[in-house]
Amino acid sequence: MPVRWVPSIFSCFAIGLATLLASCFVGEPNPACNSGDDLAEAALRFQFASNQSAIGDRAAAYFVAVEEDQDPGTDLLARFSGESPPVRPLSGLTMSEAGDRVLDPSTGKPSLIFRIYKRTMLSNTEAIVEGGYYEANLSASWITMRAQCREGYWRIEKIGPEKISDLSL
Repeated sequence: MPVRWVPSIFSCFAIGLATLLASCFVGEPNPACNSGDDLAEAALRFQFASNQSAIGDRAAAYFVAVEEDQDPGTDLLARFSGESPPVRPLSGLTMSEAGDRVLDPSTGKPSLIFRIYKRTMLSNTEAIVEGGYYEANLSASWITMRAQCREGYWRIEKIGPEKISDLSL
């Protein structure tokens, strides 16, 4: 009798563990990664940290836009409160008189535009995000990123070649 009892407990344990693991890989909704703002924030922060513009983090401000060059919502912008350089909506920028440089209207100093052009959800835990920056008529980039929700946070990595045009090259 004890010989049969041990395999029975082991079988129940193995089936329970297999069921638990299978549910983890099916892609159950993860509330921490369901917000579109979470994904947009992660993609923008990745771009801020990895941009190869001539002025980089010395920009007076970062102006941001989401699909179709729309200003991000106030909730998304609030996530960048207190950042340096300050993060502002695209509609708040000024272009130079020649129309070839992005300027912060409050300081008149050079700034950058960061965009999220497109977000494609592959599952509820994985997405492809296309974005880029614009500094001046010959300084811009396009980047494709893979986003994966792990441990409740979107993790971003660059995939494919980044297209860059830069005056300083």
